[in-house]
Amino acid sequence: MDFLYTRGAPPRADNAGAQPRVWKVGEFSALRLVDAEPGSAGARHPVVLGAERWRALLAQVELRGDGDRRTALFSADELADLTPVLARAMAVAGPGDDLLLLSSARRGNLLSAPLSVTARLFVQDRQLNLIVHDTRRDAYSEFRAVQRVPAFEFGSRRAASPARLHVDGAAQLRRGDWVAWPLDGEPAPPARVQPGAPAPAAAAAAGTPPAAAPAANALPTKPRDAAFYAEQEERLRGLQRLRDAGLLSEEEFQRKRRAILDSL
Repeated sequence: MDFLYTRGAPPRADNAGAQPRVWKVGEFSALRLVDAEPGSAGARHPVVLGAERWRALLAQVELRGDGDRRTALFSADELADLTPVLARAMAVAGPGDDLLLLSSARRGNLLSAPLSVTARLFVQDRQLNLIVHDTRRDAYSEFRAVQRVPAFEFGSRRAASPARLHVDGAAQLRRGDWVAWPLDGEPAPPARVQPGAPAPAAAAAAGTPPAAAPAANALPTKPRDAAFYAEQEERLRGLQRLRDAGLLSEEEFQRKRRAILDSL
């Protein structure tokens, strides 16, 4: 995924035609549609799920540590950035595609280097599948040390990775690194768009669930009272202090600021 480390638009080969194949989310985070693994059964793409539904599902995935210790695979801020783009990408995926995910975030410590998660996503047999490979890789430091793009792996149907996951609810842990969620009914292809109506991919990117999606897909939100707005104001001021002190890059500052404003 060397397109992550190039400036400007992704290579034309990945972004040509009416539908893009690459979505760059941040300096070390991106999604990419690729040909499905050889020998895999046909996927049930495209899939239209709203960003909030994606966020609710991925927020369930935890890493298993020593003893009974568990930590979320993705942070809340990370999912706020990823899920609108993930919704868009899966809404334009074809039956012969897998979606590769590379997401890097400062996990639990704003002074630490970003740590990377890599995964492969696809829908098959009425199930949404997530196969994880890297869970906390310091690819950022690797790149800075040698100025060479690290080689990434993204999870495979054929062989398990060292990842040890945990998930509750309706999800099934098919393997230590592989989570599958049942989808209600057939994954819906993009509906015909009436003149003047937004395209399904655009609606998915905006976080709008399809018309038939149950209301339970949406996450509960905090009450919009004075305390809520005071909390968001303090978060924004804190981000600005970190940016001014050089602890956040301008890109990180703008990305996190946008996530807070989008929650208002």
